[in-house]
Amino acid sequence: CDTAVAGYSVDPANHYRKAPRFDVRFAGAGDWRTVYHSEPPNQGGDNDTNDAHDRSTQSWDLAFRHRLRVPQCRPALSQNPCEQLTGLEDARGETIIDARVRHTHVDGLYSELNMAEHCRIHQRRGNAREPAAVLLDAVSEPGELTLATQDPVSDSLIKFPAACPGHDDSLDGLLDNYYTPGFSFADGWGPERWFTSRRVTIPLRVLHRAKRVDVRVADRPGGTPPADCAVHDPSTERCSTGGAWSGVLSLVLVR
Repeated sequence: CDTAVAGYSVDPANHYRKAPRFDVRFAGAGDWRTVYHSEPPNQGGDNDTNDAHDRSTQSWDLAFRHRLRVPQCRPALSQNPCEQLTGLEDARGETIIDARVRHTHVDGLYSELNMAEHCRIHQRRGNAREPAAVLLDAVSEPGELTLATQDPVSDSLIKFPAACPGHDDSLDGLLDNYYTPGFSFADGWGPERWFTSRRVTIPLRVLHRAKRVDVRVADRPGGTPPADCAVHDPSTERCSTGGAWSGVLSLVLVR
């Protein structure tokens, strides 16, 4: 199997181990941006004009509290050890989120109601605790481990400001922000769905003979919301949104 194509790279160990244990780290970065424009009509006057140009970046470097232990699969046993394999959660490390907000409202009736809000917001958590997760699914035959990662910055995003510093009332016709990863006007989207990675499958024989395995994970089409933001009124609203993220899940053999 070409490991580069499969989505992982391997540093082999010097011999086979029956039940190797790995320290697990997850590091990566993402970027999300949204451009929104609307011109809602006013009876007896010009349309309002609302514009938002928002963007955020996210990065993380986390270590999972528990180690990954890879057992020997024994399909003939009534309790196959591979069927007991569970995922990982509870990680700690550094997260950084940076956002830019550029909002303007031009009122079609009263120029004194024109408003603007521009700012940058930055948050660094040096010892963040995150409920990030690694989903695992072991198959005894043909002996493979399938894994995927979930939201590495969920708690940091909850603690991240939802608007500019000193923000009071929302600008007429605009949300407080459009920089949340996975943004959409439609329900069912957001960071949790966007940060769930594609699945990567690794033969268990590789893990039994590995000193280190680096697994490349990234966003997937199923987690990406509609590019037009699923606006409520296409006749008066235009929007484009999207982004990308990637990371490396590192499994390092514990000696």
